[in-house]
Amino acid sequence: MAGEKGFSFPFKIGALGRVEMKEGAPKLRQNVGHIMVVAPGERPMLREYGAGVYRLYQQPNRADLAILARSQVERAVAVWEPRVMVAETTAVAREADLAIRVILEVPGEAAPSAVTVPLNGPGGGR
Repeated sequence: MAGEKGFSFPFKIGALGRVEMKEGAPKLRQNVGHIMVVAPGERPMLREYGAGVYRLYQQPNRADLAILARSQVERAVAVWEPRVMVAETTAVAREADLAIRVILEVPGEAAPSAVTVPLNGPGGGR
């Protein structure tokens, strides 16, 4: 897999004082996680970029919310990261907490991998 190299997300400086980089399948997984959390309209030069799942933060945890979140993620990943294929998108609900889990098929990886973003509860929302 050539060409999948870029800044680490979240952006950070490594031990040697250089910008930390990721490449290959880990970079593609980071890209998908970034797409999931960025809201459309948030990036001035790419107004359509992102799935915006955090816009659903503090919404009632119901079946329709899970369907909406899954739909937004699948559409955004298909548009903004065509190098991966979404094998499955699930909304995992536990009481008041909801997390979106995407199973990805990444070129060059033998097994599918997962990216999970919590919408509320510890670490979720903004």
